[in-house]
Amino acid sequence: MKLINNLLLILTVGLFILSGCSIDDDKTVTANGQSSADAELVTPAAVTDVVIDTQIIVEFDMEMDMSTIDSTSFTVSESGGNVIDGEFTFNAESTIAIFSPLNDLLPETTYTVAISDSVEDYQGNYFKSDSFTFSTIDDDSTGTVSEQSLADAELVTPVAVTDVVVDTRIMVEFDMEMNMSTIDSTSFIVSENSGNIVNGEFTFNAENTIATFSPASDLLPETTYTVAISDSVEDYLGNYFKNDSFQQCPVRKLQTVLKEC
Repeated sequence: MKLINNLLLILTVGLFILSGCSIDDDKTVTANGQSSADAELVTPAAVTDVVIDTQIIVEFDMEMDMSTIDSTSFTVSESGGNVIDGEFTFNAESTIAIFSPLNDLLPETTYTVAISDSVEDYQGNYFKSDSFTFSTIDDDSTGTVSEQSLADAELVTPVAVTDVVVDTRIMVEFDMEMNMSTIDSTSFIVSENSGNIVNGEFTFNAENTIATFSPASDLLPETTYTVAISDSVEDYLGNYFKNDSFQQCPVRKLQTVLKEC
């Protein structure tokens, strides 16, 4: 009886080892599933006659893990296969990836934007690979890098256009998210009626909808100021802002208010 039990034990162990060896070594199992996210190439908006200094902007319809987007998972390449070098930036909601080429693209060339399945959404699910193609303008063509933005701007501080205090800040609110990296002393200008430009610093809210300009020193009394925003300002999709400007009437230094125009 003891011999029979030992034989049964050996047979059971042998079957266990054989069953373990039957696993296909080439089969891989992942904890993550396929993401339901879709991607859209929003810039360039056209697939032909694209300007050579364009950015490449891709928008996802859900939050992504932007740490998985880099030069190996998001590539821009010429038709010959040459991969373009550039830098990535992302919006605060992790739904938009912006690729800025280090150099201008070549004219009359077809480019492919490829996103691999190593990109993941915020839940760790892998993105189904996708690609987009566009072609650049020829040497004699001209074009625009983007379309006009639908964004509007409102001067929220100072509230009044007269009797403004000399130590005021200038605050402009947009009705959609903007690319705040395009707002600086060349695209957002505060100037006296004589044309003298006011120096200052910019800050932005977390939602990228409010730009605040803080003058380096108090404004002059009894002076009219103009706040001008140029079309080099872009929204979060890379579309250019329509020019806008606001005028403020002069301030009284002692009362720190503007005198009526």
